[in-house]
Amino acid sequence: MKIIQYISAVAFVLVTATSCSEDQYGEHSEMDYPIPTITSVTSDVEVGGEITIIGENFAAPSTVSIDGISMNITSQDDKKIVAVLPRLFKTSSIIVRNAFGRSSEEKMVVKPIYPAAEEITVTSWPKQITKGRPLIVRGHNMDLVTQVSVGSVTISVNGLNQQQERLLVLVPETLEESSATIVLKTIVGSTISLGNELPVIEYDPVNWEPIEPVVLMDFEDGDMHYLSGDMPSALCTAKLNGAGNGIVSPDGSNNYFSLYAKEITGAYSMWTYLGSLKTVFAKPIDMSEFHDPYISFYWNSDDNIGSFQLAVSQGEQKGGGTFAPGKTDKKYDPEAKYDLYTLRPTNKKWHCVTARLKDLVVESWGGDFKEFDLFGQITDIELVFKQVNGVYWNGKYGTENPDDIYNYGSQDNKEFKANIDKIMITDGPYTLNGYPEKE
Repeated sequence: MKIIQYISAVAFVLVTATSCSEDQYGEHSEMDYPIPTITSVTSDVEVGGEITIIGENFAAPSTVSIDGISMNITSQDDKKIVAVLPRLFKTSSIIVRNAFGRSSEEKMVVKPIYPAAEEITVTSWPKQITKGRPLIVRGHNMDLVTQVSVGSVTISVNGLNQQQERLLVLVPETLEESSATIVLKTIVGSTISLGNELPVIEYDPVNWEPIEPVVLMDFEDGDMHYLSGDMPSALCTAKLNGAGNGIVSPDGSNNYFSLYAKEITGAYSMWTYLGSLKTVFAKPIDMSEFHDPYISFYWNSDDNIGSFQLAVSQGEQKGGGTFAPGKTDKKYDPEAKYDLYTLRPTNKKWHCVTARLKDLVVESWGGDFKEFDLFGQITDIELVFKQVNGVYWNGKYGTENPDDIYNYGSQDNKEFKANIDKIMITDGPYTLNGYPEKE
């Protein structure tokens, strides 16, 4: 294996710590912070492979980047880092930034080594081209495709947003041809052509057949998927089948999840994190298969009210938020007066809460994406519970004026009761009886 050797005398310049990054280790500290130095980097590694970086002052946690792209670190200590090269990057220097906010300055240039043209192959072409909808091509090394031509239209592709086994681009609604062929251009300059032409059709936003729901959590394996919140267990209890008042699973299954909290007052407010249900998928869920994805789950709150939020990860992008008001549960809220994320009292009856993922308003939760990618992949999902406006609930519901169900001058509701079953991603709104008939 070739090694890029850095041969020179490396001078360590010790400076007084005055930057903001240094102040986090002691405001206006007089300590000198070491600069990471790189002496060698493995160079004959194919894109997506692991490289070894040797040097000094790699104070963990470090970050490694190339061409402005952050690299995943698999192992590290003060003198050695093993990191994964991105699948796409330009010839650039490796940069190590240590825990003290100092960055390496050596010119350790790494050139991308891509698979040969014959290793970038298509295994499955689409059967038709639908205007305004995803065009999906499956194969090997599909993230190394840089351009897709659909008839007379050329679409640029950012491979960093693609998957190795699946290429997805949106077909323009303005595509004029009635039939078209597909040609792919790759990072190594080769082209892959479908050969024949496919029919180009208009998308019907109404008359499409929903796919089967994807069940995320159903608790049948005994796993609660529960992450505890900020209240002590004496005040907030999670268990399976915890209602204890004659409530059973709506579809006759064995288990449902229960979360009961009390005394949400004083030190515990409406925004207190009561806990969440989270699952990480061994195989990411491909959202491009859905026409109009919703998060849906069976809900039984007995005699109380609460709220939920949603956190999702799509690859390296993480974020969370609430849903746009007035977009949910039309059966129980025909005029769409109430917040989407309000969980209603059900009087021991099961309802189906169903919220459109397109209406997810992503908030700043320390994540790094601004909106949910309806055609991307979900790697994990988390249903988050808080009381929010539920603390102002006056015990009433269903009045003409939505404000009548809240007494904003008093936080009288100090409880949260949740019984939940079968959390799913559905292709459109969902009910206890399945997909409703389209009108």
